[in-house]
Amino acid sequence: MKKVKIVLGLLFLSFGTMAYAQTTQASIVGKVINGGNTAQEKVKVTIINESTGFKTETETETNSKGEYIFKEIPLGGPYTVIVNDEKKEGYTVNFGDQVTVNVDLANREKNIEEVVIT
Repeated sequence: MKKVKIVLGLLFLSFGTMAYAQTTQASIVGKVINGGNTAQEKVKVTIINESTGFKTETETETNSKGEYIFKEIPLGGPYTVIVNDEKKEGYTVNFGDQVTVNVDLANREKNIEEVVIT
């Protein structure tokens, strides 16, 4: 009888460990466009958790539809999504969240310097 209790105890302990090892199921997804809903293919997207310093980039670039996805990211935030020089800040993810961050590269301001040649 004592051996059965020990085996059952170890069995429950192993199930508890497996439950703890499951993923966060939190993700950040989005689409990168360039005005007029034109998808931007092969654009590198980076996310940074500003409070922890966690940083990752998409393993591949945006797909042919301009879409990207970061799966199973650490919970919390705030996260910053960076595409080229465009930054979108202040996103927090909780367990099971799928946060959508779309980026329109046509909306960013362009600084043009005037050059005078004499």
